[in-house]
Amino acid sequence: MKRKTLGIAVAVAVGMLGTSAFAMTPMGNVSNKGSLLIYPRIDVEDANDTLITLTNDSTGAVHLKCYYASSDDLGISYSGSASSAKSKKHFLDFTIDLTHNQPIAFWAKSGWAVQPSGKLPLQVAPPFGIFPDGAKRTAGELKCWAITDDGSTELHYNHLFGTASIMNFRFGQASEYTAVAFQALGPSTLTGTPLGSPGELNLDQVEYDGGPNILLGNFQPVYAQEPENLPAVADTESLVRFGASTRVTLASLNQDLRQDYTPTITKLTWTFWNQDEMARTGTHWCANSWFESWLPYFQASYASLGTAAAYFRIETTADTSVCGPSAVTSSYVGNIEQWNGGMYRATNLTGRGQAKGVIKYDVSPPDSYKK
Repeated sequence: MKRKTLGIAVAVAVGMLGTSAFAMTPMGNVSNKGSLLIYPRIDVEDANDTLITLTNDSTGAVHLKCYYASSDDLGISYSGSASSAKSKKHFLDFTIDLTHNQPIAFWAKSGWAVQPSGKLPLQVAPPFGIFPDGAKRTAGELKCWAITDDGSTELHYNHLFGTASIMNFRFGQASEYTAVAFQALGPSTLTGTPLGSPGELNLDQVEYDGGPNILLGNFQPVYAQEPENLPAVADTESLVRFGASTRVTLASLNQDLRQDYTPTITKLTWTFWNQDEMARTGTHWCANSWFESWLPYFQASYASLGTAAAYFRIETTADTSVCGPSAVTSSYVGNIEQWNGGMYRATNLTGRGQAKGVIKYDVSPPDSYKK
């Protein structure tokens, strides 16, 4: 009788391992290939440039729709509507064709290939940072996804992966991160199948992987500098001089890239913990679909946290009293960069929880995609 009971217990345990008790959350990540890639940070400021790699590991060719995008700072409070923030959002679309088993590498500042070849022209993409609305920006993001050859809809094509290497040629330093990949999930699982939602990428764990509702990052608190001595707008040279600082960049999974677009506005709420488990709260920002900021001295410094190691948690809320009547919750992926004693490093942020997103864009006329 005891043996039979033990057998039932083992069977139940094995069954739990194969069911939702240990099921993986379909979330965009840096370990898988996907049909959508997001590069959260592209940097072409001064002596910086970003080397972008993009690979198709399939035996078939694929057509990609890509967007460079950037958003201006909304500050710690914003009283306007989403419509009044339209002038703060900038984007530019282009297309890339990848042949079977083709890797490409190009510089964001010029859009030129590292070296052209028989199947790769010199000009791969437009230069980053010059947008159709006349804006010029030195940092932003890149999104690329697979579409059908006629451009009529998105494509199930989980064979894309890539990296971005941010180079600083003045100081001879660089960091590299992996593009966040989102797999197409349905309605069909066959490679090359149209997804049937023209102009919308539904990151809802049904059509594509979803995203996180919380982001986490480890960092080393700023040492020994008083707030009035820190530069208001830091650059690499001043960071080397001032010793240490941390910058966080976020790219939203809720983004309207249509000609008649509506910006997505949300409140980012930050909590900082030191290595003695003590928390610091009270930091927040209002964010558009792309966000970047240095961590604040009053919360993220060694003077405030008191330990040499710390981490932060970022949550989004629809706080209309702080970020305007259009504020909603959102989902982001992102990067963290750190300067410490003149050394530079960067990595992806870690996701937690589960959230949905939608990326909207204008489907171009089929004739514009003919090869």
